[in-house]
Amino acid sequence: MKFIELTPQVLLFIILGVILGCTKDDLKKGDGYATPSFGSKEWKFESNFGQGGRPNSIYIKLTHYNDNGLLNVIEIVNIPKSNDTTFLTHFKEVPNMPIDTFQAYFFVQIDEDALGEGYVVDTSNLNLKSYVVLEEINNRKVTGSFHINFVLSPDINTNFPKFDETIPDTFNVSNGRFSAEKF
Repeated sequence: MKFIELTPQVLLFIILGVILGCTKDDLKKGDGYATPSFGSKEWKFESNFGQGGRPNSIYIKLTHYNDNGLLNVIEIVNIPKSNDTTFLTHFKEVPNMPIDTFQAYFFVQIDEDALGEGYVVDTSNLNLKSYVVLEEINNRKVTGSFHINFVLSPDINTNFPKFDETIPDTFNVSNGRFSAEKF
């Protein structure tokens, strides 16, 4: 039987293979990532979860400080505790939709108690699907993925300037993934 000799070159090759084999999909608890349709880099989030407003549901809160120092927040509410895909909507745009449907919001938080502009799920184009998928659910951690299309909330007063002009009126966050820890 012939053995491979562990020369420094072979050892270096093995170490490089292990390092390059590690990906961002190995999320640490409390982390999240997503790619916005504007800007040039992926966002890193702090991710947390808590009990949802419906029985057997959760909500997820993803927070990210942008380059301007403003806090960007994504909240996904009333997600059923299942491994199915949950499609998201904005209830005001769907007639007779109960207020506790599966929703998501994006908003700019200016300081502790002041919010800037807010965004809701874009339901104007039926071809645009917004969703969240829960992959692992337990009492301390929830992991999953998401894709959400956002539009500036129709409830926003457009007479005032936006706090963050770098965010367009419609955008999406794609390739989202999270490993949320409990609040």
